[in-house]
Amino acid sequence: MRRYAPSLQAFKREASTIETIKYARVRDIIGPNAYFIGQSGTEPQKFFDDIPLEAGQDRKNRLALLLEEAWDTPFADLSAAQMDYCCLLANLGSHGLSLMREVLGGLPEEVLASTDNARWYTKMFDYRNKSAPNERFTALYETGIDSVPHFDSEVVIFGEKKTVRIAYDTPFVKGLGITVEIDELNEYGEKCHRSLQTSYEDAYTAELREFYEIAVHGKQIKTTATDAVEDLKLFRMMMDKYPTYKKKQNGESGSSSTFLPSGP
Repeated sequence: MRRYAPSLQAFKREASTIETIKYARVRDIIGPNAYFIGQSGTEPQKFFDDIPLEAGQDRKNRLALLLEEAWDTPFADLSAAQMDYCCLLANLGSHGLSLMREVLGGLPEEVLASTDNARWYTKMFDYRNKSAPNERFTALYETGIDSVPHFDSEVVIFGEKKTVRIAYDTPFVKGLGITVEIDELNEYGEKCHRSLQTSYEDAYTAELREFYEIAVHGKQIKTTATDAVEDLKLFRMMMDKYPTYKKKQNGESGSSSTFLPSGP
């Protein structure tokens, strides 16, 4: 959804004028989605008592197999922290990390550091600028879920004389603006600040319009299955750098059987 937001094109246009990226930051710190959904004008109804018990168990079994495959480790040997991390990458993490790939030009060269502090995660990525002399820069990714009803989601790119930021609000309230903020030093040595908002159209609506163009008029899609594989490659890089002390140690009795994946 974030990659189809109308304001993203303005962000990429402004960021393209930064000659050399010095630093980048990607943030996803959000509260409970239920806070916004519960007050939605759509008056959502929940139906969950007509699901057979065996279907619920089948879901758990499938999740266990997926986690085994992702970590290349028997399910019984996975710590609850490992499983929770993997599930977060696949839901909340996929939005910001996929966006990061698009605006920074693909996968990082390396994951430099990785922390997991009670389900709050920080990662440092090593990137190179695409133009000569291809200087390195660090991209910081930070994410966590708390109980405050907020949606702190952004990508910021820092250059020598220009900083560009795109900020996303919760997608569970339609029509909230997605803004692009620019701070720069102009030719007169003055600090300038600009704020852009391409549209109030909901990003989901924009994505559906794009899908219509793809299905009806054959427009090329950017978020292909091949593109999604790049997300999986990034997840693999991040999991390979996961802190060793958070994994289940030899002889440790874990809580794998009672693991419940968290989410917003």
